[in-house]
Amino acid sequence: TIISTVINVFYGIPDLLVALTLVLLLGRSLGIIIFAIAFTQWMNMARLVRGQTLALREREFVEAARSGGAKANRIIFRHILPNALGPMIVQATIGVPMAILFEAFLSFLGLGVPPPTPSWGAMAADGFHAIRISPHIVLAPAIALSLTLMA
Repeated sequence: TIISTVINVFYGIPDLLVALTLVLLLGRSLGIIIFAIAFTQWMNMARLVRGQTLALREREFVEAARSGGAKANRIIFRHILPNALGPMIVQATIGVPMAILFEAFLSFLGLGVPPPTPSWGAMAADGFHAIRISPHIVLAPAIALSLTLMA
């Protein structure tokens, strides 16, 4: 299908390169950063939803509903979506640390959220020049980021 082809094309391009390009073209603001992260991460959820839908539409309960005369909308919202929701929630839960790390990396490079907004990546980048004299300036945000990602 067309969506699968688009996803496969985007999988060939590194996420960081796409996000960097979007931020450089559109500017540095919180909305642009959120858009860049979402734009690079939507493919994982789309591929999961497509796979779940293809697997679930062949299951017996969907066939029974179809043979019972259920319309397509009813089959989607009463049978396929509730059964696909569990893996979607797990994927979204896994995607949150990825988004946090992505934002921190963009901020470390100087392309994250503007300075009044705190960011662990920006804090680590600010202290990077003094890492030999005061390593705690870099280690504190790095440890906080690591603990958050593992939580």
